[in-house]
Amino acid sequence: MPVRILFNREELEPHIESIRKAADSERSSFGFLPPNAYREFVQQGRAVAAISSTTGELAGYCLYGGVFPQAKIFQTYVAPDFRGQAIGERLLTSVLERLEQRGFLSAVASVAADLSAANRFYEKMGFDVVATKEGGKTTKRLIRVRAKELSSPSLLDLVDQPASQARAPAMRGPRTTPVPRYVLDLNVIFDVTKKRPRSEVAQGVVAAALENDVKLAITAEITAELEKHSREDEPDPILNLCRAIPTLRLPNQKTLSRLREELLPIVFPEKARQTTLKANDEADLRHLATAIEENVVGFITSDEAILRAADKLNARYNLIILSPSTFGQGFEAEFGARPRPFIHTASSTLEPTSFEERDREATEQLLRDYHLSDIRIRGILAAGTATAPRRRELVRSADGLVCFASWDSPRPSVVERALHIYADETHPDAVLAIKHLLRIACQDIDACPVAIFRIKPHLMQHLIRKVAVAYHFYADETDAPRNPTLRKVSLGRAVQCENWPHAASTIEEATGVKLTGEPSATHADAIQLTDVSGSKRYASLKEIEELFSPTIICARDRPGVILPIRTGYAEELFHGGQQPYLLDHAQAALKNTKAYIGGNYGSVPEGGLAFFYESAPRGGRKAITAVARILARYALPPDQAAAISQDRGVFPVTEIENARGRVLKTVIDIDTVMLFRNPIGKDRLCEIGCWDGANLVTAKVIDPASVSKLMEEGMPQLG
Repeated sequence: MPVRILFNREELEPHIESIRKAADSERSSFGFLPPNAYREFVQQGRAVAAISSTTGELAGYCLYGGVFPQAKIFQTYVAPDFRGQAIGERLLTSVLERLEQRGFLSAVASVAADLSAANRFYEKMGFDVVATKEGGKTTKRLIRVRAKELSSPSLLDLVDQPASQARAPAMRGPRTTPVPRYVLDLNVIFDVTKKRPRSEVAQGVVAAALENDVKLAITAEITAELEKHSREDEPDPILNLCRAIPTLRLPNQKTLSRLREELLPIVFPEKARQTTLKANDEADLRHLATAIEENVVGFITSDEAILRAADKLNARYNLIILSPSTFGQGFEAEFGARPRPFIHTASSTLEPTSFEERDREATEQLLRDYHLSDIRIRGILAAGTATAPRRRELVRSADGLVCFASWDSPRPSVVERALHIYADETHPDAVLAIKHLLRIACQDIDACPVAIFRIKPHLMQHLIRKVAVAYHFYADETDAPRNPTLRKVSLGRAVQCENWPHAASTIEEATGVKLTGEPSATHADAIQLTDVSGSKRYASLKEIEELFSPTIICARDRPGVILPIRTGYAEELFHGGQQPYLLDHAQAALKNTKAYIGGNYGSVPEGGLAFFYESAPRGGRKAITAVARILARYALPPDQAAAISQDRGVFPVTEIENARGRVLKTVIDIDTVMLFRNPIGKDRLCEIGCWDGANLVTAKVIDPASVSKLMEEGMPQLG
């Protein structure tokens, strides 16, 4: 029986009730979701459905979501009359394709162990079991967490060793920054105070405030709305609560009118054309206008129109729009951290993973080897709270625990965080494991404008001290000359040309280090660096990026190159040329500096930016999906290239061996890879002059203006 796969919200809305009824019919498999949750999945573009082409009835659906870069499959359902027609495969495949187009790296699904048919389905679709956990207290089921890596280039990993050692300036000691303020919409307050489907997630917002992660406020518009409907002789507990919450005043009438005219076509485009705004719509505009004028960080709401306009509001006003369910999600999503691969080195097989209770005994023994007290060990292994879990990561091998690290979750009000890291320094892969854990710690910044990580090495931790200093942790010699505290400053994001003054101001506020001048890729002395001791020196763009890594700074004179990447090799496409594909090679998966082989030596600018274009074969997205810093480029014969590939390459060694006797054009060392939140397709590349109509089969140089445009539109972020 033929079916149509629907994605668009407008097409799916008539089928929301059918989806809800279908889910309720399988409650023993899916569990319970509040009725309004299905509407939210559809409204937020997280649902697909299969509809019979002949009868129009629901044949199946799939609900998904998650926090970038890991997606979650919540439910996949096929109606009994339509089973056996591969509809479930079509639904899930369509979802995975959409996730890949958006740059997601993996997807997970939690499946009860006793659901044999569901487990067979997900196994067939390539979802491997990566963990097991206990189910709810009522069912007491065993849950299998299944994961599937999506076809994003495995190049997009982070951190090995820096290309050069940047001299660290003297910086100010630890300090806190103002706690960011978020404005609550009235619907969130109702969710907190009343028994409603979204009450639990709304209460999580309040819990975050009590953890001192954020400050909450409301607008004067909210109390005005409540006062209209309250009676003096009947106390209104919600109104009394709102009067106790810090309240932001409405802007003056002139400002309010201007912001209303700007916001109207963004939030209510259809109503703006029809001039059919309701009183609640006008109130929503006043809420947003107040949040914008008061320069708050974010606006928390369940209003569908405002959530749909989130990207535009953020781009124009730098205002973050969040639903209560997504508020505060960062390093780990609700289903756990992204599954990581097994890494094969010359001496062992490593498994980088999150801490589990089964690791406790081995971890405690590693810490006792450093003669730490029981109180100290408990502090290092502490799990934190439900709303602010501590990060606990490790690398294990078949021989035992190699390295363990823990640190607090990012909090906007706290700039400096202690990072505890301990390793078996006798293990042959200890350096690789230490670098990996330093990498994931230093990119755990979330919404913080800047982060500082602090390590107080044990006297016996010679290797950790050495690796950390090479990774741009600087020593505070005034602390203890023989065993100084090590600190690392991380920006954790890309910085556009026009945003550089703000980034420099943020760094100065956090560290006391003043950066004067504009970054330049061609002038080594473009930035004057003044530290808290008054010492002044000039720093190059490369040194600034390494000092505050991971970051990419888009200087106005910085050149770039577009490099094609593929998931396979197609001789007919390249007419005898050879463009190898990217994949993990041994320990390269844990390294930041990677060697990409391809392009022309003369066309790759050292110090420039490399943009990776995913070509069409085997499901490629035909779009630029990532950017990285270019550290160096050089030509090598096949035997030397094979050795580099084995160490840090994204080039298959077998392809290098097959190329013996041929000339390999270029080896390109890259680092600080960032994924594009908005992949830029071929048509847009043509519009901005980055595409000349020919097939992209080798490196294509682009000018600094095009580099800036790609960075602006792609919105890169750490993967």
